[in-house]
Amino acid sequence: MPKKSLNLLFKSQQKDDKKEVLKFELHGDEENTNDLHLLAGEMVNFEINNCDAGMTTAEFVSIQKDSKKTVLKFAIKGDSDEKARQLYAFAGHDVTLIIEPAQTSLEDFEPPHEASNIACLKTELPRLKRKMMAMSRHR
Repeated sequence: MPKKSLNLLFKSQQKDDKKEVLKFELHGDEENTNDLHLLAGEMVNFEINNCDAGMTTAEFVSIQKDSKKTVLKFAIKGDSDEKARQLYAFAGHDVTLIIEPAQTSLEDFEPPHEASNIACLKTELPRLKRKMMAMSRHR
């Protein structure tokens, strides 16, 4: 999907579980939102025109549509607090949002799974024990 430009209301921004959650509202029925459903649940890059934050990477958490509006919800991933502050200045205003699919995946930002940590410990622990024993013999 190529870059898409949307005129929206930047409804709110709040910190939630160590991430910034942004909500945008599109009032009326804009037909170019149909393919946005394909991006929901994926990583995207977005930019707000005239905002110094520039391109921001986020999870496109959800898109909800009713008869009056469409709500887009994003969770910023991997960007600085400074970017979040620059975006916050636009909350409550009509903005032009430019959005495109990101080259990264959601897994790139998730902490390692506990099972993989256990598997790593099982393979690394014997090696570390041998190394520590060898080091103690050389004292």
